[in-house]
Amino acid sequence: MKQLIVLGNGFDRACKLKSSYSDFFLARFKKIFGSGKEEFKTLEDMANVLERKRSSIICDIGRTKSNINFSPAEDHDCDYFKANSYK
Repeated sequence: MKQLIVLGNGFDRACKLKSSYSDFFLARFKKIFGSGKEEFKTLEDMANVLERKRSSIICDIGRTKSNINFSPAEDHDCDYFKANSYK
């Protein structure tokens, strides 16, 4: 005999599983941006780390744009990854 069990939305949370969007992103951001030394329990705990990374990325994009040397007639859309890839 086969049995089908249908669980409603929220069953995972009722079982105290860490399955919310913020839990997912916290784990992902810890892996990407954390140095392994910090113990972050919430995204708010990571605010300083994420802000430093955001500022670094914005600075890199600005530097890339200034190094591409667009002429005024050119289309300013470009593939910044290709423009900065190592050959």
